[in-house]
Amino acid sequence: MSSAAISIGSNAYSQSLVSGYPFGLTGTYVATGSSLYNTTTGPAWRAFDDVTSTYWETTGGQYNTTANGGGYLGVQTITIDGVATPCEWLKIQLPTAIVLASYSMYARTNFAYRMPKNFKIAGSNDGTTGTTEDTQTNQTTSTGQTGITFTVTSSTAYTYFAICVTAITSTTSVQNVNIGQWTLIGGPPQDFYADRLGNLLTAPVTGQTLANWLG
Repeated sequence: MSSAAISIGSNAYSQSLVSGYPFGLTGTYVATGSSLYNTTTGPAWRAFDDVTSTYWETTGGQYNTTANGGGYLGVQTITIDGVATPCEWLKIQLPTAIVLASYSMYARTNFAYRMPKNFKIAGSNDGTTGTTEDTQTNQTTSTGQTGITFTVTSSTAYTYFAICVTAITSTTSVQNVNIGQWTLIGGPPQDFYADRLGNLLTAPVTGQTLANWLG
């Protein structure tokens, strides 16, 4: 971790979730999922442990890949932009609000066909009502060793982030969601504006936190 960015995805981070103890000096992270296939092998925190052979896995048979392009069949919902959206979802609560800059996803090793194809990323500060940060359709991934990265244009800091999966990549049989790794990259809001000589500027310009400017 650095002062300029907060990266979610490390072995130490997964231990924080298992034990409930703070991760370094930054606080405690909490991962939750809409459903679990197996609480031992596929809990939500496994999507953040930086090991693609471990994974978050939902209840089986929730996506009809043979009849409607991998669309969701289940009963789970998450509220995004004021609308209850049917999907399986994965959520992470951070100890400090960040502005999301990008995120990456990796498939569970040998199970790329269970990765999200159509999905939304939402941010929230109450853990209940989310605001869309990014929307993707018809995405595919290869192996668990090759990630797929998306850039996010956002200026709002959130303490919760969720992915809502409305379709998966499989084209055979009825499947569930597997995510080997979901890595979030972000930092604090750019709330202070000055040039290198110390002259105060008026937004919108490239900004930085006051702490960074002071060194």
